[in-house]
Amino acid sequence: MKQAFLILALALPVLGQRASPSVLDPVGGQTADDLVARGLAQNGELLAGQQQVAAARGSVTQARLKANPSIQFSESQELASSQNNFMIGGALPLELYHRRERRINVAQGGVKVTEFDQAERARQLRAAIETKFGEVLAAARNLQVTADLLDLNRKALDLTQTRADKGAIPPLDANLLRVEVNRIDALRVDLEAKLGVSVLELKSLVGMKIDEDLRLKGSIESAFTGQDTALSRVLDPPVISTTAFLRSMSLW
Repeated sequence: MKQAFLILALALPVLGQRASPSVLDPVGGQTADDLVARGLAQNGELLAGQQQVAAARGSVTQARLKANPSIQFSESQELASSQNNFMIGGALPLELYHRRERRINVAQGGVKVTEFDQAERARQLRAAIETKFGEVLAAARNLQVTADLLDLNRKALDLTQTRADKGAIPPLDANLLRVEVNRIDALRVDLEAKLGVSVLELKSLVGMKIDEDLRLKGSIESAFTGQDTALSRVLDPPVISTTAFLRSMSLW
């Protein structure tokens, strides 16, 4: 019995190097960069943000235009008299005290704010996809390790049960090993469910359909490296000078 458990412990590190074949595809799978590019192209919030940026840039064009002159015509007639009035009036707006320049600066500041918001949404989506990609790889690896361990324990159970039937060992040893097999099998089912949930969350972030097939390519080490890069971007966002921002908005 002790020799069987010793064999399982020695085989576990070797088996743990493989990943779940249901999710990983070293040849036709998609990398984290592929999923990030697809997510950035299909995300609804980012597409709406692009329209907001375009609208803000259009406001700059409108702010650069000079105010149009206006002309008015009016005519009045009296029914009981022959007196008629006809008036013509015109107006030419004068943008004094650099009003036009300040209007342009405010519009340009709005464009910068909109672009900052768009870049922030893209950064958050990229970090979320990279993080979920690493979680899926980790869940697939844990599932494969558990499945391999379950297979080895089932073989050991068959051998132990055979020896117990022949009277070589007490039946209690086989019963104890059967309990361990059932525990590992329950753990495998739980890991399968967690892997399925992680895959669905990754599809949602990327913008894929639920029934669409998703195959991943990469290692858990490279995924963790990508997560560290994403985390550094989260913890060290670009510093924006308050003075420069207020000057761009013509408020400083």
